[in-house]
Amino acid sequence: MDASGDVLIEKLMLMGEIYRVPDREGLKLNTGNAGALKLIVNGTLIPPLSTEPEVMRNIDLSPQALAQ
Repeated sequence: MDASGDVLIEKLMLMGEIYRVPDREGLKLNTGNAGALKLIVNGTLIPPLSTEPEVMRNIDLSPQALAQ
């Protein structure tokens, strides 16, 4: 979702499927299974958002926020 609330993509992703997030400010992620996601930021795999299959909303997708 972007800063104005518009949804960029809404779908069930299959194992191994990749979505490249546009290089734009203000993007947020809502996910139904944060424990299943693998996030790569600038070529580096970052620690998981969760170790559990939990719903998470409004995750800031800026590289700086994800690196923390």
